[in-house]
Amino acid sequence: MVFPRSMTVLDVSEITPVDIKESPADDSKSIGIVYGKLMHVDVIQNLENGYSEISTWDYRSMRDIRGFVPTKLLKTVELNKKYGIVVALSQQKVYIYEDNALIKTFLCSSGLDDNNYFTPKGLYRIGERGESFFSPKYGQGAYYWVRFNNNYLFHSVPFDENRNIIEEEAAKLGQKASHGCIRLAIEDALWLYNNIPQGTPVIIKD
Repeated sequence: MVFPRSMTVLDVSEITPVDIKESPADDSKSIGIVYGKLMHVDVIQNLENGYSEISTWDYRSMRDIRGFVPTKLLKTVELNKKYGIVVALSQQKVYIYEDNALIKTFLCSSGLDDNNYFTPKGLYRIGERGESFFSPKYGQGAYYWVRFNNNYLFHSVPFDENRNIIEEEAAKLGQKASHGCIRLAIEDALWLYNNIPQGTPVIIKD
């Protein structure tokens, strides 16, 4: 498996949204948003007025989108060359590569694929991480989260408000079950957390 060596991102923080404009002008309306640092955008053309036309995935509508952003925000970044990750949604598996050779395969649970909860396909890179989080909105948390697109994370199967693993959710590994993140067994989430560096490419596909 050969991974890209670089990708184009928006040069703002991982949790900062950038408006995608309908036309290349400051007063043009926003038709979508994309978050910085971690998500690849395709540059269609650079215009003379300081805007560029891009094609990407809209975080709001959860659909492919084409629009305009300030050219000064575009940045080409180098990707980690040692590791690479492929998420195969149709198989509900995560493949870990080292020096382009497959070294690990993890069973996972991706988004449920309804209108609100699905896992976006595309090219990303690994960002920040943390030991755990809890979402009051869902009444769930998880261990060993690793970001690949704003609130989209790799993390363990979920725990409840008492930090106990929810066994019925853990039993769903291998089928679509999450709110959009990539769930992993605790030991697999810990391995990824400990071993995969920032800047590692992530390809999410069918």
